[in-house]
Amino acid sequence: MNSPKVLIITNKEDITVDFVVNELNGRRIDFYRLNTEDIGETLDVYINLDSNNFLLYDEDKVIDLNSFTSVYYRRPKAPQIADLTVGEQVYYIREHEALLEGIYQFLRNKKWLNNVYSIRLAENKIYQQIIANEIGLLTPKRIITNERNEALNFVNNETAIFKPMKNGFIEEVNMNSKILFTNVVDENFINNISSIKALPVYFQNLIHKRSDIRVTVVDEIINAVEIDSQNTKDAEIDWRKSKEIPKHKIITLDEALKRQVLELCKRFDLRFAAIDFIRNTNNEMVFLEINPNGQWGWIEKLLKIDISSQIVDYMVCI
Repeated sequence: MNSPKVLIITNKEDITVDFVVNELNGRRIDFYRLNTEDIGETLDVYINLDSNNFLLYDEDKVIDLNSFTSVYYRRPKAPQIADLTVGEQVYYIREHEALLEGIYQFLRNKKWLNNVYSIRLAENKIYQQIIANEIGLLTPKRIITNERNEALNFVNNETAIFKPMKNGFIEEVNMNSKILFTNVVDENFINNISSIKALPVYFQNLIHKRSDIRVTVVDEIINAVEIDSQNTKDAEIDWRKSKEIPKHKIITLDEALKRQVLELCKRFDLRFAAIDFIRNTNNEMVFLEINPNGQWGWIEKLLKIDISSQIVDYMVCI
């Protein structure tokens, strides 16, 4: 049996993966961190489709991609190349993505956390809600529309919020990037409701909550944390907007919800997931969304939950 060897696919700015790197180093497990934006900069690629060789040249090291037993897929990123036209930049990124897609297919029979195609399927919030309904999870009222009257009907009958359908990160070149958080539909939004015509918006009724719940699943291990989001004004709607981190505590989910959480992961073929719930004022757990590649480093740091150790355990168990 081959010794475990882990390929990490991410970017240089991914500080969450540093926890896993430290764990791998501590256990002296062989790994390679592929920061994909280095391709064409400090990293060269050689693929021979006749001999089925997929190699990376990293300074004086030659990395044989076939030598890895498992892949930890995080957050690949395309390089930024100066002095290209917009069209050339689009072409460059498209070619870079095609290269990575070929590498993913070459590695398809390795052990993944998570498989990139499972991640893409699970990232779709519409499909998430369809599956949540099928499993029987308690959910908010939700609509997605760019039809003015349908939107007005919803927000006039519910205290409502709106949020991105995928993620709210807006990356700008040579400018400050932005993050769109969950926001309450206010009078200004209603007065400009016709602006949604250009892009359908995800609306949800505002749930009065006692707290936020973050559930981090690694294989079949469930790490549930309760976030005291209601004691700080700027954390009430979306606790990530808070200037200070609200108090966190470890909790245990009831057995029925545990089964639903694992079923949700199973339906998307995920071995890792970060799942958000709300505990409402009736003490019910309301499902919001599942992030198949969500952040977890702050939880490990705050509460000493060994999520990085759980991830490495899964990756090295061949």
